[in-house]
Amino acid sequence: MNLKKKFIINLSFILMIIAISEIFSCFILSKKYSQDIKDFIKITKNKDIKIPLIKYSKTQLPSKELLYNDLRPIEYKNSDKQAIILFGCSYTYGFGLNENETFSRKLADYTNRTIINRGRSGTGIPFLYYQLNDTEVINQFPKNPEYIIFTLIPDHFPRLFRYRNFVMTGEHTLRYKIKDNELVIDKPINPTIHSLFTSIIIEEYLEQKNATNKNKVDMLFKKLMEESYKKIKDNFPNTKFVV
Repeated sequence: MNLKKKFIINLSFILMIIAISEIFSCFILSKKYSQDIKDFIKITKNKDIKIPLIKYSKTQLPSKELLYNDLRPIEYKNSDKQAIILFGCSYTYGFGLNENETFSRKLADYTNRTIINRGRSGTGIPFLYYQLNDTEVINQFPKNPEYIIFTLIPDHFPRLFRYRNFVMTGEHTLRYKIKDNELVIDKPINPTIHSLFTSIIIEEYLEQKNATNKNKVDMLFKKLMEESYKKIKDNFPNTKFVV
């Protein structure tokens, strides 16, 4: 068999596998989102409506490295005043800033208090709740901080439903859903299936649809904030929670 023929056969085989995978991907998603898929097909047929480009989120499901490493240093660590703990995204972390330019350093200089910055770029309200449920994170904090401050920005609301970023690895953004009135991590049916092109396009559309549904956004936001507040009161009963 000459190289040209072998190449064509191998290429045909690869394309066939991709086609079968995409068909399977559509089948899996259609079982889960039957009505949403119909809406998606209807919209794609309307030439006046443009489907937005895919926006990948860089925030993966938290690992130990994401939770405990690459954090801003604790400011005024030995202060005898009650501490302040900061949660939030890049605004809190101080993305692109030097250590002496961050929100946490400025607050430490102003208050002469210990300031613990738990901000993480690209995250949002789900990551606040996730951290407050991690015993190791909680145990790193002083027992009686005066304030826990969460910096809320408008982009945190669409981040509640942001697309899960797969690169055929199964890693995905941290998202919650409400099931039986409880918050549970929203895991994909099959990480590999959700990595495929068809799934990416459909999933992105569906999550943008959720992110623009005010009722869904309000309900998930309220639930996450209420449960976060409960976690703070369970662990730090005398601490004030500020948003």
